[in-house]
Amino acid sequence: MDIDCYSQQGSARETNRDFVGLFELDCGVLVYLLDVSTSSSLNCASFVEQLNGLILERVTNESVAEPSLFLEVFQQVIIELQQSFKSGVASLITCFVSYESDNVWGYTVGDSRIGTVRDEIIWLSPVHTGANPFGESFIDSMKLLPERHILTRSLNMRKKYNPELFQFNIAKEQSLVVASDGFWAELTSELQLSLLAKQQVQTEDDSSVIAIKDFIGAANLNCTVLSGNCNYFNLTNKG
Repeated sequence: MDIDCYSQQGSARETNRDFVGLFELDCGVLVYLLDVSTSSSLNCASFVEQLNGLILERVTNESVAEPSLFLEVFQQVIIELQQSFKSGVASLITCFVSYESDNVWGYTVGDSRIGTVRDEIIWLSPVHTGANPFGESFIDSMKLLPERHILTRSLNMRKKYNPELFQFNIAKEQSLVVASDGFWAELTSELQLSLLAKQQVQTEDDSSVIAIKDFIGAANLNCTVLSGNCNYFNLTNKG
């Protein structure tokens, strides 16, 4: 499996508040992308450090055996975070990619997305914004609506964690892309492909993307981390 992980600060932002975590297990790779709201008072560095520590402590090969088991474990992770952090809002998408299956699944809350890539990116996960308040499919014209920046569902330290499951199959010739809204909503399709090709692309918002390919039948991970906001952890042989 090959993963390229990239995150850059937006030109209109004082700091980069996008964060990526990659956790390699014997059976595959768990990834998350956290996009902390610019208006949130959340201490990002402390939050991400504790989030990573809890995942390292709680997530095992058994806990990613199926989506419902993972959700039980991850809900406990969020409960512990909420005990330490009394306020804060973010988008969060988690995804498990198995070495042994073409089935991809995960949970999302907010406006980060996952999609498949061949000649173009097809976005497959739901988006929770004021532009589609009843959960309807998000279409390109909604990107221009001011309501798009309002999250109707989020990782909120004062509310119950209520993510939405996504699950789909992927063809062997396809790749995966997990991205924050600074990537999928701000950039044109052409600029998205340019950034995936590791060309320099400027954005006003923080922009993060995880590109995953060649994972069906893989035995191990080749990971390239291109940002200080991206972290890789080896959990192989943990059990």
